[in-house]
Amino acid sequence: MRIVDTLLARFRGVRRNDPVFGPMRYMGDRLRYWECKVTSAPTSSVVETFVDGSAEDSMGVQHRFFEQFLKEWPTISEAIGRTLLEKWQERKSNTRAESPWDIFKLSSLSIPSASIDDAKWEISFATSTDPNHLWTVQMAGRKPQRVSLEG
Repeated sequence: MRIVDTLLARFRGVRRNDPVFGPMRYMGDRLRYWECKVTSAPTSSVVETFVDGSAEDSMGVQHRFFEQFLKEWPTISEAIGRTLLEKWQERKSNTRAESPWDIFKLSSLSIPSASIDDAKWEISFATSTDPNHLWTVQMAGRKPQRVSLEG
């Protein structure tokens, strides 16, 4: 029975309960990131989160990134919102919105193992009017670089 337990543990993967991110599952040494779901205070929604790091990572750098992200969300979201609306209006030129948050809902977030000042990271959004696409904003630090559509 011991061999079976060992093999099953290998397939289940490494898990941890992080003080900031909560329950997490490690995706393996080849991918080197953790998956979890966090409640995003700025949007009051549960967000799928991908945290860069190894199985033994203390997550200190990632915690600081996330804390800074939450603190600066009003400014960061303004820049992201403008970028999303520009892309939205390119694709759907006959629609207008007062706020990007009338259209877009935060879906997922990547947390790099880097300072927010020079991090390359992504943040993705879903829409109810275009449910077949995920709108991903590639970020460099606090600045949106590009929007891509997946789906």
